[in-house]
Amino acid sequence: MDKVEVFLEELNIDNDIVLVDLPGLGVDNKRHVEFTKDYIKEKAKAFVVCMSPFKVLQGQEIEFLSQINKNNPTIIQRAFWVINQWDLPNKTQQEEALNSFDKRVKEYNFGINDDRKNRQFQTSALNYLLLKATAEETIEDSQKLKNHLDNLTKSGIINDLNDLDQEKAKSLLSHPDIVSFSDFSESLFNYLNTEAKDQFIADAKKELLQGIRILDTLLKPLDDQYSQSTNLEAEMQAVAINQKFRNFLEQLKQQVINFAKEIRTDDQRQFWEESDTMEVLGETDKRISKIDRTYLLNELSEGIDVDVNFARLPDLLDKEIELTLLMRKRLISVIDSFFIQRLNKLLTELEMINPLYLPDTLVEELANKLDERDISMRLSGLADALLYPYGQELQKLGLSLEVEEGKTYSSQLEKVLKMYKTELDKLTHNLVTKLNENLRLSLKNHTEYLEKTLLELFDSQQNEIISQISRNINLDNAIADEVEKTRSHHR
Repeated sequence: MDKVEVFLEELNIDNDIVLVDLPGLGVDNKRHVEFTKDYIKEKAKAFVVCMSPFKVLQGQEIEFLSQINKNNPTIIQRAFWVINQWDLPNKTQQEEALNSFDKRVKEYNFGINDDRKNRQFQTSALNYLLLKATAEETIEDSQKLKNHLDNLTKSGIINDLNDLDQEKAKSLLSHPDIVSFSDFSESLFNYLNTEAKDQFIADAKKELLQGIRILDTLLKPLDDQYSQSTNLEAEMQAVAINQKFRNFLEQLKQQVINFAKEIRTDDQRQFWEESDTMEVLGETDKRISKIDRTYLLNELSEGIDVDVNFARLPDLLDKEIELTLLMRKRLISVIDSFFIQRLNKLLTELEMINPLYLPDTLVEELANKLDERDISMRLSGLADALLYPYGQELQKLGLSLEVEEGKTYSSQLEKVLKMYKTELDKLTHNLVTKLNENLRLSLKNHTEYLEKTLLELFDSQQNEIISQISRNINLDNAIADEVEKTRSHHR
């Protein structure tokens, strides 16, 4: 079979939205598995992780999601999580499935915090389809689907199928066990029509800019050929260039000023949530649990010490856990949509004002100044400053630890590790108390630095911009002349 064509009527999906049914990861064909992985990582603006209530986030699925979350956490933020066939498990099994899901999400730091709870759903697609088809009077068109109507009674949606008519089916679409599918569909398409569409347009603009630059390079010989002009033409051209330059410069500056104003006046105050703290602590617990105890005891016994020297433990654990690095990554993650994506958007908007008027040197400088590297370094400094007391407190803990007579080193090590984790939890909770305030101040300061730097950059590049505009006016004239020659030739 080469292909299957399906014709649907009255499909309530926008023309610019494409739904792709991926093969998934639990298939034998390795090519299908790789296609699924590549599509999610490189093309999908959103994807649905569909699970059975009896097998929640297991096998290749969890391994793949964990891998992409480590390499690029923003991909996971595009996910919608659906436990389907919710009509099959009993109440106890449903509770176990939800607990298993929450445990996996926390264990692998998938970042489904409060603002992403609207991405998690428990549905029965079959029951929804049965009621939808009955309500629309299309159930008779599919005998196979009709044969499943008794599933509505088995799952307690309706007591007697004889009572099921069009009006009853319409009312049951609002049933608590059914409406979640509609909620899922609405949430998915709302995301596709807003955040995902914005990202798609931003990517398309970047590709367009690349094409414009290639075309500009190819047209340069025409500029050289048609750059000669009379005095009158030169005077008229100078006036045109000056006017275009002033308008262009004003647009560049206004775009930057608007960006800075938007950041300063935004109402968002909560960047770091309690769920972020719990995810950092969950990751530290996981790293501590994975440390080889024999390795630790060996390291603590090396050198001149006769017995195990627990005072060395904090330094050893700090190297294994890398809390500062964990905090840095999490800080970048929590400001991504608020700030880093806006940096990318600003760069695209500046380039799109008129790509032909931007000198290559200015494009490179803008890309450099608006790179996330600088804000990452600023937040790294913030993390270092916040975690400064952490090192001192853990050193105090290390100095207070002593070997206990009559107890094995292994049992004492576990006790010490438990003390360490308790102290780490306390210190982490303490340091995030003013974290949002510090984050907002860091973003404000960096925004004002960017505003000042970019406005000065535009002023310093005035001669280059004028030269670029002049070249493109020559190109406009050259292209018009070539078009006229072509027309004359065909007359």
